[in-house]
Amino acid sequence: MKRIAQALRGAFFQRFNLHLPEIVAALPTELPVLEVRAQRTDLLFLLADGTILHLEFQTTTKPEDIGRFASYNLAAHLHFGRPVHTVVLYGPGITAAPESLGGASLTFTAQNIYVGAQDGAATLQRLRDKETRGEDLSVTDRVDIILMPLMRNAEPVPAVAIAAAQIAQRLPSEARDETIGAMVGLAYHYMEEEIANGILEVLVGMNLLDTLLEEREARGEARGLAEGELKARRADVRELLLLRFGPIPASLQERIDTADLATLTDLFARAAVAQSLTDIEQA
Repeated sequence: MKRIAQALRGAFFQRFNLHLPEIVAALPTELPVLEVRAQRTDLLFLLADGTILHLEFQTTTKPEDIGRFASYNLAAHLHFGRPVHTVVLYGPGITAAPESLGGASLTFTAQNIYVGAQDGAATLQRLRDKETRGEDLSVTDRVDIILMPLMRNAEPVPAVAIAAAQIAQRLPSEARDETIGAMVGLAYHYMEEEIANGILEVLVGMNLLDTLLEEREARGEARGLAEGELKARRADVRELLLLRFGPIPASLQERIDTADLATLTDLFARAAVAQSLTDIEQA
């Protein structure tokens, strides 16, 4: 969640001309009054003016969806005591969806963004042309990389995601870490788990994720495995587990809290390809 928040920030609003304050931080999504959907929890972010962004990703549209968005919006408002903005990003093939619900004393309105109407092939070619010309990628280019699998594409989604990740390799290490991490994390919010797992496995095999881990480990060893580095690695493991499987069992949380750097690296790798939390707990 932290990596997603860092990668989107103001660039996300700039890309889609949304007039909202900048993202400040990610918020917990396991609200007690709601049933959490496995692998597809909503995303909540604190904005600079103290309001909250509720972000949804949809690859299908159903009449009852707008009611679910409204329910989550109200639950988040009651839980945090702050106004909530709901933004829904729709994938390929969706060009219209309900934006409002209710009337009289209660009206709910969502802001719909039809990412699937964007030409993914043209976007990918534009980014490749910038690479050929040696131009730097902008913050809005990074948003395009993150959301490219949601755009209209003739190629299969895994192929598009991998091509986007390859473009992201040109970014400075920190921005690359955020961009690829956000793309993978968001994949679990709008793709079937099997497809998202496949993308993650390919990226691991291409060392797009392993390289980042190795770089961080090398920096940590150079500083004598500073406590700050261990905390950062623990946070990475927790974020990946939360994105893929939801709440972490107490026994696994304790294991993460007491693990050394080598064990945390192993846990991260296992979390990337495991089919369930049981696979990780039993390892």
